[in-house]
Amino acid sequence: MLALMSQSTVMSEFRTLPESGELMEGVKLTLRIARQAGAVDVCWFQPASSALPQIRQIAPQCSMTPADRSDCEELALWFLRSGQAQVISPNVKVDAALNRLRATRRAGDVRGFSAWRIRTDDQTVGALCMAQFGAAVLSADALRCARDATQLLSIWFGAMHTALFDEMTGLLERGYAETMLEKALRRSQRRLEPVTFAMLDVDHFKALNDALGHPAGDRALAGIAKRMSAHFERAGDLVARWGGEEFLILQADSGHDEAVDQIQTLLDAVRAAEIVNPDSETGVVTLSAGVVSFQPEPSGGEVIDPGQLLGRLVKCADEALYQAKQSGRDRLVDAGAIRWRDVQNRSSQGEGARGA
Repeated sequence: MLALMSQSTVMSEFRTLPESGELMEGVKLTLRIARQAGAVDVCWFQPASSALPQIRQIAPQCSMTPADRSDCEELALWFLRSGQAQVISPNVKVDAALNRLRATRRAGDVRGFSAWRIRTDDQTVGALCMAQFGAAVLSADALRCARDATQLLSIWFGAMHTALFDEMTGLLERGYAETMLEKALRRSQRRLEPVTFAMLDVDHFKALNDALGHPAGDRALAGIAKRMSAHFERAGDLVARWGGEEFLILQADSGHDEAVDQIQTLLDAVRAAEIVNPDSETGVVTLSAGVVSFQPEPSGGEVIDPGQLLGRLVKCADEALYQAKQSGRDRLVDAGAIRWRDVQNRSSQGEGARGA
């Protein structure tokens, strides 16, 4: 079925899908067709980073336990780390290459597992994965379908990368980042898990552009972004270019003190990289940062609007960043933690939300 859709037809469809939500619908449709054509129980996209969501299609007659979901994710992440272009395992329980994984030792339902690497612009964006709840060998037609789906997903994510990622730095662009941040804040309140925001700004960036030219400034931004991406690569991390020489980092799986330490380590790494800036005090590019955490609390099911909460946190981090600049730059100012009740009390008193 997938083979009937030519690349030119797909690309013509992309021109009518400017919004990220519509692009994601194309990904979901591709996965659904792949699952049906491959006659598998589960077909999903496993992202290589937290910038993209996991998307799963499950056969109507199947149900997945939390343990099954965990096993599927463990297998998919193993595949992404392996560097292989594809893997096909008719029965993971007896596959010697997988015997160190918990999924192969647990008495769960997942048996067959197959995966294909999805690449865009020579970078891995994730994997197309299929799982079966019984040991089985994929048919030749199913394998052809999976390869076609992998090519289509590469095209979808190529289009999505243009729409959602900043071209110069490769980081999330602000509009899509705001959507992901609001989802993270909604999840934080539901699970009662803290999140930490950091706003960062390149010190004396205008002076760098004036002294060395805009190409040098662009290279400096790209170099900083590369270090940010390498430093914050856990599933709960999100890094975005917020505008100009300003960046935002979210850490969702860290305590406040650990998150502050991670931001300080990044500042130290950028300084140690010795990217030249002749007009800075140190002669190299440095960063200033403002950090704030949100600490959710039991609320009887009441949830603060994620957009309003995002505005409050960004404002606090911005103010801390300003203090870092006023205090001499090349440093971090910690604004501490904001508790759920603090935000809710201000909201009930009619405080307006700051636009993110």
